[in-house]
Amino acid sequence: MAQHDNITSLRSWIDNESSLQFHIHRQNGNGIVDEKQQYQSKKESLLRSATVAYGIVELVNRARILADEKTVERGIRGYQNQEMMAVGGFLRRDDNDSRAESFDGQKKNIVANSHARNFTQSAKNETDEVGTHATRSHFLDPKMVCRCDNFQVVTSKKQIKSKWNNIRGMKMISPEVSLRLEEPARLLDAFCGEGEYSSENLNLGRYLETSIDPPLQVRNDETVDDPAAGFSQDDTNEFCNEIGVMFCELFSHMNSSENIIQPFSRIVSIDITSGKSSSEPARKKSPQANASLSSKYSKNRADSSLPCSLCTLIKNLLDCRLPRHTRPDDAYSSLRECSADLHLILRDPEHFLFDNLDSVMEYTTATELSGTIPLRIREDVLYGREKEVNMIIETFCRVSAGKSEALFIGGYSGSGKTAVVKSVQPRVTAVGGYVISHKFDAISRGRSMSEVISIFNDLCLLIRDRNSAKELFEIVSKLIEVFGGNLSVLASLLPNIQALMPQFKIPSAAKESVDQMNFNSVCFTLQLFMRVVSSGYRPLMIFLDDLQWADGDGKCLDLIYSLLSDTAKGSCIFFVGSYRDNEINQEHAVFTLMAELDLCGVPSTTMRLAGLNECDLNAMLADSIRAFPRTTKSLSRIVYQKTNGNPYFVKAFLKSLVDRHILNYSLRERRWVWDLRRISSEDITTNVLYFLSQRMSALTESAQTALKVLSCFGIKVRKSIVSHLIATSRYPDFQAGLDDANEERLLEKSSLEYRFAHDRVREASHNIIPVDIRAQFHFDLGILLFSTTRGQELGEDAFAIADLINRGMQSPSSKLPAPNEDIADFFVLVATKALERADHVAGLSYLKLTRLFLPQDHWLNHYYLSIRLYCLLANAAYSCGRLDDANDAIQNVLKEGQSIEDKLDVYYVLVTLLMSSKRAEDAYSVCHEVLSQLDENIPASCDAQELAALLRKTNNVLNTMSDSELLGMKNMDSSDRLYSVLRFYSIMVVVAFFSKPQMMPFLTSRIVQISIAHGVCKHSVRGFVQYAAVLCSCKAMKDIPGACRIGRMAMAFAKQFNLSDPHIYYGYFGFVACHTEPLQACADMIRQGFIIGMQVGDISTAFFNAIQHIRTALIGGENLASLLKETDYYLKLTDLYAHTLPKQYLKIFRETISVLIDKGESTSSGEVMENPTTTNIANISEAAAFHKSIQSFWLGHAERCHHYTEKMLPLKNETGWLKGVIVLFYHGLNSFKLLKKSNTNRNRKISKNAITVLEAAAEHSKWNYQNKVQLLEAELLSFEGRKQQAQNSYTAAIEASRASKFIHEQGLACELAAFHYETCGNACKACDFFNQAKSCYNQWGSKMKVEFIDRQLARFQISSKSDS
Repeated sequence: MAQHDNITSLRSWIDNESSLQFHIHRQNGNGIVDEKQQYQSKKESLLRSATVAYGIVELVNRARILADEKTVERGIRGYQNQEMMAVGGFLRRDDNDSRAESFDGQKKNIVANSHARNFTQSAKNETDEVGTHATRSHFLDPKMVCRCDNFQVVTSKKQIKSKWNNIRGMKMISPEVSLRLEEPARLLDAFCGEGEYSSENLNLGRYLETSIDPPLQVRNDETVDDPAAGFSQDDTNEFCNEIGVMFCELFSHMNSSENIIQPFSRIVSIDITSGKSSSEPARKKSPQANASLSSKYSKNRADSSLPCSLCTLIKNLLDCRLPRHTRPDDAYSSLRECSADLHLILRDPEHFLFDNLDSVMEYTTATELSGTIPLRIREDVLYGREKEVNMIIETFCRVSAGKSEALFIGGYSGSGKTAVVKSVQPRVTAVGGYVISHKFDAISRGRSMSEVISIFNDLCLLIRDRNSAKELFEIVSKLIEVFGGNLSVLASLLPNIQALMPQFKIPSAAKESVDQMNFNSVCFTLQLFMRVVSSGYRPLMIFLDDLQWADGDGKCLDLIYSLLSDTAKGSCIFFVGSYRDNEINQEHAVFTLMAELDLCGVPSTTMRLAGLNECDLNAMLADSIRAFPRTTKSLSRIVYQKTNGNPYFVKAFLKSLVDRHILNYSLRERRWVWDLRRISSEDITTNVLYFLSQRMSALTESAQTALKVLSCFGIKVRKSIVSHLIATSRYPDFQAGLDDANEERLLEKSSLEYRFAHDRVREASHNIIPVDIRAQFHFDLGILLFSTTRGQELGEDAFAIADLINRGMQSPSSKLPAPNEDIADFFVLVATKALERADHVAGLSYLKLTRLFLPQDHWLNHYYLSIRLYCLLANAAYSCGRLDDANDAIQNVLKEGQSIEDKLDVYYVLVTLLMSSKRAEDAYSVCHEVLSQLDENIPASCDAQELAALLRKTNNVLNTMSDSELLGMKNMDSSDRLYSVLRFYSIMVVVAFFSKPQMMPFLTSRIVQISIAHGVCKHSVRGFVQYAAVLCSCKAMKDIPGACRIGRMAMAFAKQFNLSDPHIYYGYFGFVACHTEPLQACADMIRQGFIIGMQVGDISTAFFNAIQHIRTALIGGENLASLLKETDYYLKLTDLYAHTLPKQYLKIFRETISVLIDKGESTSSGEVMENPTTTNIANISEAAAFHKSIQSFWLGHAERCHHYTEKMLPLKNETGWLKGVIVLFYHGLNSFKLLKKSNTNRNRKISKNAITVLEAAAEHSKWNYQNKVQLLEAELLSFEGRKQQAQNSYTAAIEASRASKFIHEQGLACELAAFHYETCGNACKACDFFNQAKSCYNQWGSKMKVEFIDRQLARFQISSKSDS
């Protein structure tokens, strides 16, 4: 024991406790009793006394084990040596003790069987079990060991605010054993923060660990911690009885009145005055008398202020003295059981120790109100799921390391899947993670997608609340960096994103951007969002419950797949999905998701929750009725047989027993009692709905009505819906019914909604509605709410009402509703809301339903509603990938539409549909037809002279306008007919790029002319960008400054209209800005175009941006490893979205990057590629020749480089200007190698032509091209022998490359300068430049070039050694 501890005899400690209680119970000077202090004091004293009781039992247990050890050591010779048995004077006394006489008789029998008092080895072998136990039991006398005078209490001297946990240990005087009570520091810290409990934490209890001295010896023959192994049951019964007597005295201080002492005094004859036990007369009572006293004790137990648990414990100890045939089953069979019960009491005092203080009044009130005591099943404790919880925690820990993972939990309804996951959620939150969850239900499965998106919207608020101002600033900065000017698209999907940046007003996304969004764009947008907000530091846990009710087409699970399988690997997501495995088959989307995750390498784990085993069920049942688990085994065994251990089924069964008074609470005995015979004879179904239905049938009519009405809305119902229902005359008692259901705990009420306690409760409530009228009930309820709320702004309630009507019409027996224009208009409104939230599946469902409320002549009598409906239907069907449905809707409008203006929307969808089907020529024809109907005259073709004249005319007009005049042009009104003209010209430009590129000058010029004459709109922007690109590529014009000026104006218009269009990024930064702006910046903006394309659902244009991004970044000298990673990311997306043409381009790029890194030795994809230079696709052949030329140049294959360059130049299309300039640069440098072999006029012209072209380019952008001109000039000067001028040019080229951040070309300039100096005989300078080149190539990431330079440096080292 510590030197700062107090040691007090147990009897003195009891007296001190009595004195403390006496003073606290006294009134203060004003005559007022401090009830709060009295209440708190009683709790503290109970916990202290229970702690002492636990210590006593542990000490007695240890003393018996030690005695057993000494008996074994001494052997049977100990029978002959009585002095050796007298350990500490605790020899069993023979006087006045019939048991001692019995023991002597047994000892004599043993001696007689051995024929001698000195035992031989054979005598030891013949010693029977009875004799052995007798020997050991003779060693300790229970009456002498188990008395208050033989124990001491160790308390802390340290002054603490609350003394209820100041018991530090116990000591037994003889035999000498000490016990230290310890609580893990982690618990103290967790509850109190400074290792000290507060009175508010009293109910948390004590998780005690014991440290006993002397320690046990390690033995192999018996279990050392099981005293029963060495003692007879009779001996154990005596110890239990004596401890029970001592506990009577220990707890006698709990009340100054006699009602606590009297039951004990009648049993053990406690002398209240002296505090000593005159126990001898009690020990001599006959069994019948002892049973009578026990009965008296039981009858008076209800009057005692001692907790029921302690009363039961003491009674079970005292009952051990009764004869076996009269001893109750609850009597203790070992002290270990008693110790376990005391530890349970200490661990959960609120539940087991303070019941008489807290719950008797509650139960009494409940009885007065309802006549039945409710069963308080503990919902805060998880039973028998430690293994599963640990598995979830282990999975989450792996996710926290930075890798997404999935966990699937199957099991029957009620098996506790939700509870298991929820038990882990606080731990995720505690380590900084986010938790978002959603529970599907059978009612709202049609809106699964929007419901899943909504939890990501909720995540925004969670991020706001869980992060500091500094962390939020970093998150917002990263979001702006990733999304750029397209943050409005994210905001349209997740409106709560504005909460993260209240100081920054996010502009609304253009309607076209939102309309274009489809499932793929939603997935990509959320992928980007997840990369920013989730990390190993802030992992995200997504829990989707009841996946068996996710939407039928599995779109919401496809969304989860896209997040987990994000090839960029930037997010950190822990997905948990639960499902009823007995209600779905292998074709369900859940199993598809598992298989797809497995294929893409995302780790996933599957577990199944079966019912609880008997032991865990017993623990749950014992907790529910506040009993010791050992006393409820017989009851739990029957419950297990009836329910198979299903937790929810168990709870329902128990509640049904309570309702029928088979299991009920006895106020007289202050405990739960039950009738095993009746419970065993219960003939029940395995369906829990049976019990719930029985329970509901006993409810009031208003409660049943409320439940069945609410069940039509799903697992939860918004309070606003409830308000609408209360406002109707059909349900006058609706609120009262809700209150009754809430009181019965069938519903859970929050500030925003009512929620069913379990989905089985909702199912049972729904079953109240007869099956044959169920669909009609839904329909009528929906119509009632629609009528009640007509004209109101409904928000989310609109979906609930629409779903009711929808379900009412899904039944095969449902009759077609009467036409109703108001309802049809309502459904169009709801569908529009769904489409705005990117839930195209739900939107399409609502739109299809709308048609049922329109009469057959709706095109005649409801024309504008019909136009609106079918236009939305075409768009929604196309977004869902249902092209046949989209085409049907389009043809309806084209057939019934009365004007071209009414058909424009579906024409636009038709063009998009044709383009996605790779029917560009048909799409061009449709655009031509529409514009012709809008009075535009578009020629079938134009010759080069006509186009040049048109461009010159348009350019002259633009040149007369200043920048401010261009930017100040008026905005065109969307109602203007020309607005529609520009809309179709804008999409026709895109179509023509693929089908009729020769018409691009005409189309773009026409857009510019209309915009100048009548005003600009967002549809003008694409035309201005493409017009600038045409100017850059047109040999007849070649007005680079003018083209770049128009391009900049176009980008300013895009910002003005908040336009998210991937085409303008591709056109401007890919073909215009590269003439004047840094290529590295262009590459970044082209990548932004890829992101925008993916976000708005224009996947094809997104991939063209991806191709242009890799090309420009490669030319710009981006790190090769990073570029390889980006290329692999794009390639995986081409597989995901099945785009073969972009994949061919990207595979070519990947091969080049791999060669530049290490010749493909470790970075090759391993895929055998066909020779792309032989393809019949001209652009692919050109790209392949371009890349082969680059590869050959860097590998040093001069002849091969020349071959591929010569092959590429004739193929070069007019939009490939940048490729042409770069290939000429390499061609020019490569020509000097050829000149050394063959100094021909043709080879000399190559370098001079390259210098001429690059000088012209450098006039517009020295950043991009000046270093290239200087390097070509340096090589030319070196070849011509003008050494000093060459050296100056090399230096200039190196500095220009460094300034422009072309690290690869800086390395190339250093390498060529080194060869020049080597030729001049300056080895030192050559080595210096080789080392500079090596450093640059290292930064570029080209292992291949680094190794090449190392070989050159090695030559100098060899040469140096030879010279020496």
